[in-house]
Amino acid sequence: MKRTSIPPAIRAGEWRRLDPACIEKGRVELFSRRKKAVELYIEGVQPREIKLRTNIKANELHRLLNRFLSVDENGQFYGELALRPGFHIKPYTRTCPISPKRSEQHGGMSGVLGALLLNHPEIEEFLMGIIRKKGQPFSATQDWQKYLIGKFYEALEWVELAPTKWPYNTKHKGRRTIRKFVRKLVDENMVRFVRAHGDAISNAHLYTGTGHPRLIRPKRPGDIVELDGHYLDAFFVIQVELMPGYFQEIVVRRIWLLTMIDAFSKAVLAFKLVFKSEISAADVRAVIAQACLKTWSPRDVSVVRTPYVPGAGFPSGVVPDWLGTTFSSLWVDSHLSNMASKITTIARQDFGYMHCLGPTQHFESRPSIERLFKEVARQVQMLPSTTGSNPRQGRAIDPETKAVKYHIDMVKFEVAMDVALANYCATPSEGIGFLTPIGVILQCLQGGALMPKIPSFQREKLQADLSTKTVTVRGSVMSGRRPYVQLDRVHYTNSVLNDSAQWIGKQLQVVVDEDDYRAVAAYLSSGECIGHLQAIGWWSEFKHTVATRRKVNSLVSAGELRFLHGTSPVQQISDYFISHGQALEAFKLAREADPEVAAVTRQSEVKIVDPAEDLVMNIEVNDVEFPLPGTASTRR
Repeated sequence: MKRTSIPPAIRAGEWRRLDPACIEKGRVELFSRRKKAVELYIEGVQPREIKLRTNIKANELHRLLNRFLSVDENGQFYGELALRPGFHIKPYTRTCPISPKRSEQHGGMSGVLGALLLNHPEIEEFLMGIIRKKGQPFSATQDWQKYLIGKFYEALEWVELAPTKWPYNTKHKGRRTIRKFVRKLVDENMVRFVRAHGDAISNAHLYTGTGHPRLIRPKRPGDIVELDGHYLDAFFVIQVELMPGYFQEIVVRRIWLLTMIDAFSKAVLAFKLVFKSEISAADVRAVIAQACLKTWSPRDVSVVRTPYVPGAGFPSGVVPDWLGTTFSSLWVDSHLSNMASKITTIARQDFGYMHCLGPTQHFESRPSIERLFKEVARQVQMLPSTTGSNPRQGRAIDPETKAVKYHIDMVKFEVAMDVALANYCATPSEGIGFLTPIGVILQCLQGGALMPKIPSFQREKLQADLSTKTVTVRGSVMSGRRPYVQLDRVHYTNSVLNDSAQWIGKQLQVVVDEDDYRAVAAYLSSGECIGHLQAIGWWSEFKHTVATRRKVNSLVSAGELRFLHGTSPVQQISDYFISHGQALEAFKLAREADPEVAAVTRQSEVKIVDPAEDLVMNIEVNDVEFPLPGTASTRR
């Protein structure tokens, strides 16, 4: 080879290198001489001088140069790899005719598969079409090699191969050789195969391990938060009060854990257990509001065995001056609840974040929260009532019976979940330098990091707007109907409102407690308070949420639920939910009805004051003059 034909890249010393430590001890000296001879020739040394220094003749030198400058299937020079003793730069091609093989004969079949594919290239094309085309998905427990081997034999039938030809003339029909071939095809086309035949987890793994850094990365706490839901697969026991003092234990299979976590510090900001089949936009907004507007406080751990570790808690409860801290970007998946205008528009404007929508079933998009869910799932699967991570792994024997036997109570589980997530914030992690998530936040704040904050006036407005509605006072002088307002098909009034017809037609701002719909606070458009309005009828007899009221109203409107006189409405609603397989709804209603207060009422003759009654103006007429419109106290 002439020196003028050597590529410039090779002249500049850019070729594939080989570590001599990878070569067998008996061949290291030969490899070193070959390498030295090629380098000298590239530098311009004459072949005669090269022979004296390396003992390699001119004809052998040119052969080594041709191998050195050969190009592989990826378009790269073999370089020093071609100088390694025993290395082949061309695949072996069989030239000897294939003779019949005896049943116990060994050897004599080298290169038969290559010869078959050379004569019938459509076999490899057929297999490549199966590998690339979207088709049957395979999981880690399924043998995809067996499937492709079957397709190989199917292709042999299409080419009408004679029974005396290979692989039919061997004992096992060349199965081992064919298996190696299909594995080689899949290994060379891994990405295409996984995209066409991999499950959701396999496809998600393709986006990891590429070495490319993320385009958007958090630099401080509050830059990015991840929000996602995870269903817990285990059987739990809930207690539904059928009548005073009598409870029915019902086994529930699945609940949702909705969590928000800071991507930089890995600290849990808020969580919510959702007792529904699917998560709604209202649940997502509730978690966002809890993280930004509420202060965490430890719960009573007397019902669980695991206590809070030192320093445990959410940032809103243990980090000084955290209340009102918001975030810059919210990362969620494309679940319908995250795509609702209540999240993408209204909540985004209220809390001032950017909405980053990612694909579903892609854990690599939100790695921090998925790691948390993995730890939660591991803890849940240790319960004696677990249903396992999949139908083939982890399911306990008779989990429904064990849930009742060991009394895995849903109320206690909620407290235990709060303890576990709070302790997670105080657990050192290798990913953040063996610091705790709370410790990372505190160090950033001590270092002068500026956190995005919601102004105090805006925070007060948000807290009010979350539960404020505009209503119109109804009533009629001619028909004798006292003034009232209507919320979700229930009339509300108090002694201030129903005493004067001057209120009729005016608009009021009412503040609704989402957890107690028995009474609402009423304000004029000027901000003047006229007290609390009490619900009229049996809806005022027990504590309930807004969601429960609307659920029952929809059932009544559809004709699916009718109330009978002489029976407690609470018991009728619970009976309906239980009979229709909605035990969680009955459980929620039993919790909302405040059974602890009811138990005290049954044990004592002393009148228990309703929590909302002390907010309603129940004073005598002679004691004070009722405020008319324009004379009420100013709202704070």
